[in-house]
Amino acid sequence: MKILGIRTPLRVFELELLFTESQLKARNKPEYVTMAQQIAEKRAAIKEIRREYEELEDVEIIALAAKSDADANRDSTLIRMGRLMDSIDPNLRQRIMHMVPSKIAKLAMDKETVAIDDILTRLKTLDENHPIRTFWEPTLAEQNEYFKNVSGQLAEIHSKWVDIRNTVINLKLDLDTHRNQIFGELVKQEGKVAALGYFRKGPTYSPKTPDSPETE
Repeated sequence: MKILGIRTPLRVFELELLFTESQLKARNKPEYVTMAQQIAEKRAAIKEIRREYEELEDVEIIALAAKSDADANRDSTLIRMGRLMDSIDPNLRQRIMHMVPSKIAKLAMDKETVAIDDILTRLKTLDENHPIRTFWEPTLAEQNEYFKNVSGQLAEIHSKWVDIRNTVINLKLDLDTHRNQIFGELVKQEGKVAALGYFRKGPTYSPKTPDSPETE
């Protein structure tokens, strides 16, 4: 019997277990039915972790889209702020922004966040009724804070990915151990040659579908 190992996708584990489970059920012996039920429980655990995996993928994509949108919004605000500053006083923008807005917008996202925090601090040096503060400071502050919040959500998602991947590794190790235990029991019952018949022969089946998560 082949040990599948942690690099084997969960879906392959599931199909291999289904093959063995079906073989055991076909014998219609009480002790074999019990082993088949144990395997069914293992397959249920696989389905649950794959469901969690796919749900987290969805949450991550939604958060990434929100982060991209938040970044685009603050980029637009920076550029429009810069134009208004130039129209009011050519020296004002240089005083508040150490770089032209378009260059700030091209910074790495984390560096842009720091740059915007610095801009917001410098805006406080203007009179509170200054048109730049009145029209743009609240918007830029809100957009930058929203960007930070979304970035924080993605950091939490990353932490959950680590947890899920560790869970998947441990599950795969457990599944291989259980398959080996089933094999050992079948060897006692029928001998090694017959026991091998309860497991797939030849190359492990690997489904080639667009939605098969390779990292599982």
